[in-house]
Amino acid sequence: MGKVADEDWPLVCAGRPVSTVDISLDVVRERMAHHGAEPAAVETAVTGMSWARAGGNAVLTDDVTTILGRPATTFAAWVEDHRDAFTPD
Repeated sequence: MGKVADEDWPLVCAGRPVSTVDISLDVVRERMAHHGAEPAAVETAVTGMSWARAGGNAVLTDDVTTILGRPATTFAAWVEDHRDAFTPD
């Protein structure tokens, strides 16, 4: 399999499609509570998800370059580089 472009969704990983599904924050709340998450943890997670959905995570910095001494890579490049981790033995 060749390289996977960032814009190619569903992302193909180890020969299997990996897709995402948007769900409402109310559903997130319900599912987390149903699976036993503490109310404070649920609200913290939902607040973070809401912040990210509103673009709060869309900030570019040079932190990766500063810390690692190399430029950041894309998620698709990371998947390509770690393909074996997703492949059954």
